[in-house]
Amino acid sequence: MRSDLYSAGCVLYEMSTGRRAYPEDDGIKLWHAILNVEPAPPRQIQPLLSTRLERIVLCCMAKEPSRRYANTRELSDALRSVEARGLSALIRRIWPR
Repeated sequence: MRSDLYSAGCVLYEMSTGRRAYPEDDGIKLWHAILNVEPAPPRQIQPLLSTRLERIVLCCMAKEPSRRYANTRELSDALRSVEARGLSALIRRIWPR
């Protein structure tokens, strides 16, 4: 389902930036933000992020479901197109052990 792809986009956003897309703690404010506010572009927070990965994350998080990937295979193919080694290095810098 495309709602699952939105959720995957939220996880990817947090993994790639080190922040939640919507930091609101109040439930009503959070729902309002999810429905009406575009998240900050990931590269604005993490400039080392590739433009390709940023596009993937934002595609997953598109407000209009028809603008998201059609299925998990499309998302998987898009993620495979991102250089895995570069992505791993970025995640290690953002999330040190």
